[in-house]
Amino acid sequence: MASSWGTRFPGCASAPETYTYRPCRSLAAARSQVKGFPFSLGIKHPQYVGASLTVWALVTLLWDPTGRPTLLPVGFAWTGLYVITAIIEDYF
Repeated sequence: MASSWGTRFPGCASAPETYTYRPCRSLAAARSQVKGFPFSLGIKHPQYVGASLTVWALVTLLWDPTGRPTLLPVGFAWTGLYVITAIIEDYF
């Protein structure tokens, strides 16, 4: 991988293998941990928290004035998928 990286991205001699993202712990042999913002807030998966807040902001903005809960199932389903993904990344 390191040899083809430089040809695809000029100026980058090689891609460090430790920065390769692997979604499951069983596949992640060596990866460096990021300690800066937003991971320094104490939230385990800030990317999913931010994405869920964005989903709920859109549900709020697109709320039907008649009061029918048309987007509530979408918001709950999408947030549930983020929760499941966070659990998979933590325990598998």
